[in-house]
Amino acid sequence: MASRPDGESSVMRSIASALPLGVAAVLVASAALAQQPVISGATPLKPSVEKNPLRFGTDEAYVSIAPFFQFEPGHISSSPNEILDNVDDTDAWFRRARLYIDFGLYDFGGRYAADFGGDSGPDTIYAYLDWNFNKNGTIQVGQQENQFSMQSLIGSRSALFNENGTNATLQPQAAVGAALFYGQENYSLGAGVFGADINDEQPLGEGTTVSARATYAPLYGPDASIHLGAALSASFDTGIPRSFSGSNGTALFEVSPITTGAYNDVDDYLAANLEFGAAVGRFTVQSEYTFGEVEDGQRDEAFLHGGYLGILAFLTEDHRDYDGKYGIFKRVKPKDPITKGGGFGALEIGGRLDYLDLSEASDAAADASGRQIGGTGIVNWYLNDKLRLSASDTYTAVVDGPNDGDEINTAIFRVWFVY
Repeated sequence: MASRPDGESSVMRSIASALPLGVAAVLVASAALAQQPVISGATPLKPSVEKNPLRFGTDEAYVSIAPFFQFEPGHISSSPNEILDNVDDTDAWFRRARLYIDFGLYDFGGRYAADFGGDSGPDTIYAYLDWNFNKNGTIQVGQQENQFSMQSLIGSRSALFNENGTNATLQPQAAVGAALFYGQENYSLGAGVFGADINDEQPLGEGTTVSARATYAPLYGPDASIHLGAALSASFDTGIPRSFSGSNGTALFEVSPITTGAYNDVDDYLAANLEFGAAVGRFTVQSEYTFGEVEDGQRDEAFLHGGYLGILAFLTEDHRDYDGKYGIFKRVKPKDPITKGGGFGALEIGGRLDYLDLSEASDAAADASGRQIGGTGIVNWYLNDKLRLSASDTYTAVVDGPNDGDEINTAIFRVWFVY
């Protein structure tokens, strides 16, 4: 770094000290396996062959409309009780209430999606145009997911868990930009240049982020696939203050176990992400580990890192499909849906371990940085390919920092409708 000539070596030492955690996650996932464009949101623009009353036009020129909502009630408790302050211990909301509009015209297409749910809506989630310059390559311009993380590219409509892992706070978010994708059957390459979120006042005037992601599936097939991925991202001259916070397991309650507070004068932010995933028979594994370094003109440089390991298993004879061309898991389509004359749907159970270390961001008295661990259990019932019910419980504990010893428990029930 310009202001810290020894910054690169300090980052490498920090990565080396944290790397065993990521390696351990991969080894645990391997042991579990032994026992048994539209790019954002991730389905290609190729027209569907299924009948769809909300799709209009021909194979060459069409518009399709897809509503999507998630409704959830939840409960939160903590020790000590003062953590919640004025937060109600029960609440409910429409987590998402979106309308997706996809369109295609020969080799061109795009997507617009608006969210009327949550606390701030309506917000523009996606607004981009695609050019499929050949069968394997796409250029995408507009508001889109950053090319960095499997969990963000899978999207909320196909997510394995109710919320992303706690390392999501370290990852670049959806923004206005231009990206290039290239994918074959079992590998993908993506890179792009991005500004800020389109919902910000100056999406193109508040810094620049350059990101690149590569994935490879050494084993790829209808019954078993293994996914490896890596990504790098660099943000420069960011004018928008940036902060990093932990998670209590749901966005329903605005309580963060740990937080860095605001970085108001960010010179640059560098991040790297490692991915491991697998779909073998009824089992699915999804894991990521993220490293980030923030350099701020007013605060000390800080190295932050965290990751998750999630393992799920279908209790019914179902399997999660993997798309090697985009490096993501697909939406679950039960073999025996309830709409098929007495079918039961697909039933899945799973668990995830989370870890987040923000302890180096402890140079401001107002901060409550530190380290947190978390465990989530979930039950997913896919009644058909459009309706899903989920119940999850998350335990979070602060294990270092000013709030060391704090504990939070959240439980939510979610209804998903995905057209």
